[in-house]
Amino acid sequence: MNTETKAKATETPQPQAPLTVSPSTVVPSGAGKYFDALAYEAIAAGQPVASVTPAALGVMTVPNPSSFPVVRLASAPTYWQVVGIAANAAQPGQPVKVITSDPSLGFGTVAIGDVIYLGLTAGAVTSTYADLITGNVVVVLGVGVAVGKINMAIISAGTPK
Repeated sequence: MNTETKAKATETPQPQAPLTVSPSTVVPSGAGKYFDALAYEAIAAGQPVASVTPAALGVMTVPNPSSFPVVRLASAPTYWQVVGIAANAAQPGQPVKVITSDPSLGFGTVAIGDVIYLGLTAGAVTSTYADLITGNVVVVLGVGVAVGKINMAIISAGTPK
């Protein structure tokens, strides 16, 4: 290995911009699975979400937590226990439909074979594995099966890389 190749091999990759998913492109198929929840914070369609424990709810008033799970924006460093992707926008305390799996979910400008990962910032997604730096949990959200569509299935490493 020459000096130039060795230097390139040890460079730290710079994170890419998060993958932009326009809320209007998030279109569940008829085969999608979902559940209804309440938003802990402002959530846009297409953003990955994680469950909020009752202890973390603080002062938020939830009509019936056993009937209405509460979700917040997910991110690889902290709230990586992804339960799904929001199908609609919601403000705190408002209903949000959470897609848990879908073999043909409309999802932005993805291409066939693109792998979509949970991003580093709250609610972000990325298609660049190098963005997932050491110490973060790798969570696959889906794989491109057609232009603008993913086979959405959440697969988590469960522990930081």
